[in-house]
Amino acid sequence: MTMRHWRRLIAIALTSALFLGLAPAASAQELPAAPRRIPVAPGVELSAGVYKGSGAGPHPLIVMPPGYSTFDLLYRGAAINLAKAGYDVVTYTPRGQWTSSGQNNLISAEDIKDVSRIIDWAGAELGSDTSRVGITGISQGSILSLMGAAADKRIRAVAAMSAATDLGQVTLPNNTWLSQFIDAVRLGSPVFSRVGPELQQLIDRYEANDRSVVPEFAPTRSVDSVLGRLDANAPALLLANSWQDSILVPGPVVSTFDKYTGPKHLLMSAGDHGSAEAPGAVGLPNEVFGTARRWFDHYLRGAANGIDGEQPVQLHPSLGGPLQGYPSWQAAQQAADRRYLTASDKRTGDLGAAAARWTDAITGGWTVADNGPTGVSGAGAPAGLAVPVSVPLIDRRHGLVWQTEKQDVPRLVSGSPRLHVTFAPGAEDATIFAYLYDVDGLGNGRLLTGAPYTVLGTGGAARTAEFALQPLRHTVSPGHRLVLVVDTQDQRFRSETVAGQELTFSSSTVDPSYLDIPWSR
Repeated sequence: MTMRHWRRLIAIALTSALFLGLAPAASAQELPAAPRRIPVAPGVELSAGVYKGSGAGPHPLIVMPPGYSTFDLLYRGAAINLAKAGYDVVTYTPRGQWTSSGQNNLISAEDIKDVSRIIDWAGAELGSDTSRVGITGISQGSILSLMGAAADKRIRAVAAMSAATDLGQVTLPNNTWLSQFIDAVRLGSPVFSRVGPELQQLIDRYEANDRSVVPEFAPTRSVDSVLGRLDANAPALLLANSWQDSILVPGPVVSTFDKYTGPKHLLMSAGDHGSAEAPGAVGLPNEVFGTARRWFDHYLRGAANGIDGEQPVQLHPSLGGPLQGYPSWQAAQQAADRRYLTASDKRTGDLGAAAARWTDAITGGWTVADNGPTGVSGAGAPAGLAVPVSVPLIDRRHGLVWQTEKQDVPRLVSGSPRLHVTFAPGAEDATIFAYLYDVDGLGNGRLLTGAPYTVLGTGGAARTAEFALQPLRHTVSPGHRLVLVVDTQDQRFRSETVAGQELTFSSSTVDPSYLDIPWSR
């Protein structure tokens, strides 16, 4: 088998197993769903599972769109649990995917309209109470849930899991292609769907390295673009995400949560894409699905279960631990401690208290610092496991390293670190990657957060990059330190820096390079 075939198989596996939700195996205790074909447009029928609520109706309705590459049986166990609790439930497969007819354009305008068409169908065919509608989904399903709620005021409660609110920041964060994700879409989509023209255009222009497709493709699939409509409809909004989500990163989600003015609740867990809620999808006890159930019970049935009185921001530590509640996202963050990057002398510089003047150069190439593969690298986070690094083994020809002092007492890092650094790319285009590690006394590190940054068409002139790393919540233990690494290659992203390209980093007293660390004093 050729390397090309292996790469194709890996991409398909990422798409179907890791990318947007894990399809569950059937449980022996589950009851069969009633399979249906729901007509949503001339010649277009969606495959669906219908679960009629127990007891006398009319019942409130829950609509459950699935993760990408999965189908309506993804939520079989969860749907049965909801039906037993007195909800009518419709799980479905979006148009063009698997056995649903039509074309797959990945959360198109018609896909969003289909949410309302399913609600209409349930009211007519099941007698569901369409004034009490909830919607929940993982990944692709979360986007359809949010966009559907912005379009249809009948949706009174949303539980968006492994959510995305800005698809532009997903596909092209800081102008950098999230290539493992897009390659999975590119290679996997023809296997389980009939690719439509909008999705095909994204794929074609990605292959041509044409970034102009993203501002055309993303806004109509991003709740941030319709936040005013969502505010006006004011559904009760539950957002549940994971710190290490390697596809739908948490930064844009917490920003949307901050801006939303209706009833809201944020639950952040340790883990990668879909991992925190996967057991709940198959019907097993699960914190995320349990919270969603309480959310629906209160906002669709008026249950006095107290969830509306809880702190709206509930955070697990990034590498596992008990929940802690806060009145807002801002209240959970620590104040920024500005640490200046000092000269590294080709080994390790300091993250110090005083600005410094220096210049240092690296060449494009790989180091051992890396985000790890999409979909799995954060799966061990609930047990305290993270992508490892040995700081002494970082090749200083291709990466720069700075460190804080060892800590004498525990220090909580909570929020989004922010890097400000000047560099001359040495070519028209360049990509850099920033990583922040918790490192012990032997130089063994655990990845806490990171971010890419790409510049294009610079003419080689120096640029100042300022960008946020993804948010985190982690306590640095005594004897440990924080270590910042900047290099030029990462397996998760497409880098515009080529091998041997020289990048020159610098700091001046007028415009010093620094890292803002949100941690306790």
